[in-house]
Amino acid sequence: MRDWLGNNRQASSASLLASSGPNSSSTRRTRHCCSVMPASANIARIGVITFSRARNRAKASDRWAFTFIQMLSGGVTLLIFAWRPGMSWRAGGRPLTWLFGLSRVTSAACFTAALVYVSLVEASLLGLMSVTGAALMAWRLRGARPGRAEFVCHTILVGGVVSLALLVEDGWRNPTVLLMAVSELAVIASTFTAEYHPENQTEDPRARLWLTGIALSVTAAMMLTARLGQTTLWADGEVAEIWQAVRDWRLWLIGGAVGVVLRGPATFLAFWAIHRHGADAYILATALLPVFGLAMEWALAQPGWVPPITLTLPVYAVGTAMIAALVTLALARLRAGQLSPKT
Repeated sequence: MRDWLGNNRQASSASLLASSGPNSSSTRRTRHCCSVMPASANIARIGVITFSRARNRAKASDRWAFTFIQMLSGGVTLLIFAWRPGMSWRAGGRPLTWLFGLSRVTSAACFTAALVYVSLVEASLLGLMSVTGAALMAWRLRGARPGRAEFVCHTILVGGVVSLALLVEDGWRNPTVLLMAVSELAVIASTFTAEYHPENQTEDPRARLWLTGIALSVTAAMMLTARLGQTTLWADGEVAEIWQAVRDWRLWLIGGAVGVVLRGPATFLAFWAIHRHGADAYILATALLPVFGLAMEWALAQPGWVPPITLTLPVYAVGTAMIAALVTLALARLRAGQLSPKT
C-alpha cells in the first residue's frame, strides 16, 4: 500500500516537472497561486463554521439537515460547473472516495457531539492532536522526518492535549476526549485519502472540480444513510422529523447558499492545497482555526447567538502555549521549505 501511494505521488510530480521547468514563469505563478490555497481554504472553512455555528441553535434534526443540504448543494453545483462531454464517474466507484466520505461524516459527527460537552475553542484545541498525527503519518508514508525544533513543538502540542483532557469537566471520563480522538483520526484519514486519491493527482482545475463534486455528493449520501440508520436503531419515531426538516424550504435556501458559496469552494480549495502542499502541511495550516474560533465565538456571543465564552485560566494558559508551539512549528517548516508547493 505504501509503495502504491508513493508511486502515485511520484508519477504526478514527474509529469508536472516534465511540463514546466523549476525556474519558468509559469512555475513561479503556480507556486504563488498554490501558496494561497491553504489560506483561501481556511477563510472559506471559517465562513462555513460561522454560519453553521449560528444556525445550529436549532433542534438536532435541523442541524443535521442544514449540513446535509450544504454538502449536497455544494457537490451538485460543482458537478454542474465541471461537467463536459466525456467526464467519467469512475471516482464515484473508487473505495478511496467512499473512505473520504465516511471519514468526513465520522469527523463531523464526533466533533458536533463533542460540542455538547465543551466549547468550540476547547474542542478545537483538543483537535490539534491531528497535527502531530499527520506528521507521524507523513513520516511513515513519505519519510518526512520532523526536525529537532519540530519535535519540541510536537511534544508541547501533545502535552497540551493531555493537559486539556485533564482540565475539562470529569477529565478523561468526559466523552469529549474519545469523541475528539476519533474525530481527528478521521480528519487524518480523509486528508491523506484526498492527497493520494488517483483523481486528485491532476493539474486540471475542471477535473478537480468534478472530483470534489463527486466527493461531496458521496459524503451527503453517506450522511443521509448514517442519520437514517441512527434514527432507526436508537431514536425510533424521529424519521418524520428528519423528513420534515429536509422539506423545509428555508433550510434549503440558507443551507443551499452556504453550500454553493462556501462549502463547495472550501472543499475544492482543500483538495487543491492538499495535492500541492501535502496532507500534513494542510492540517498544520488549518490548525490555527482555534484562534479564529475564539474570535468567532466572542463575536457570536455578543448578540446572544451562542453562549458566552467561559474558559478557565489554566485552559487559557495551555491554549496559549499550544498556539505558540503551533506558530513556531509552522515557521520552522516554512524556513525548511516544507510548506512550499510540491513542484
